[in-house]
Amino acid sequence: MEDNVIAVLARLGNEREPVRRILRGIAGRGKPGRSTALQELTLLAGLRGLVPLVKEEMTQMPITEDIMDHPFFGPKIRDTLNKGQAIGQKEGRKEGLGEGLERERQLVLRQIGKRFGTAPVSTRKRIEALPVPKLERIALRLFDVQSFDELLG
Repeated sequence: MEDNVIAVLARLGNEREPVRRILRGIAGRGKPGRSTALQELTLLAGLRGLVPLVKEEMTQMPITEDIMDHPFFGPKIRDTLNKGQAIGQKEGRKEGLGEGLERERQLVLRQIGKRFGTAPVSTRKRIEALPVPKLERIALRLFDVQSFDELLG
């Protein structure tokens, strides 16, 4: 097989048939040998300007290589994907909490409006600046108080 792969360097009249023959041989190999042979073929094909031909013929062959199985690249890619996923989850939680807090504030303000009428701008600003625990206490006290001042006091 190695001799056939090296033969790609030779100037042949019709490169397609030898490339097909080499790829058929590679397809019949076990995984470790197949990977090495494909690497050698693509390297040599690059030297001869045959990469487009090899790519075209490879799409016709039952050869699949998973980059995740590569001993160097696979772990690096997995590590990068895992880090990216963790960052995405963290940002998603943060964004979700922010949206949830905004909805909670809007709900409390609507409830205040329903109970006492439209809240003054100063009251709205105070409520929008409250941390979650205080906002929750106000929401629970809302129907037990008689005024804005009592609610926010």
